[in-house]
Amino acid sequence: MPYQGRLSDEQLAELEDELSKGLYGTCAQVKELIEKRFDLAYSESGIRAILKKLDFVYKKTTLVPGKVDTAEQLAFLEQLEPFLAETEPEVEAVYFMDAVHPNTTPARTMCGASAGKSKRCPPTRAAPASTSTGR
Repeated sequence: MPYQGRLSDEQLAELEDELSKGLYGTCAQVKELIEKRFDLAYSESGIRAILKKLDFVYKKTTLVPGKVDTAEQLAFLEQLEPFLAETEPEVEAVYFMDAVHPNTTPARTMCGASAGKSKRCPPTRAAPASTSTGR
């Protein structure tokens, strides 16, 4: 790749601000950001040098459990109780299904963050070891 110049101090400050706000887990993602925003091309080793200069390091994410929406749960129960009162337990069965695939579990991943600072990065989903769909 031909030499196209370097990021100015202002551009580095803008990049640091964007990296602090966003989630960029790979050098390729940062490289794409620089190409789109500043119209400059860097190699991945050049991106690593920039990240080191800005004092960014890879950190393992911390799994954070999902937040419970108690208002939504109460609204569901208000709809459920009259429905259950109308069913005949000897004749009818009520099944509950979850919208989450049972074989998919959260996985910790890596993301860039300033050294010495924590950053909340949402976990990715791990690929299931096997599926029971028969495909």
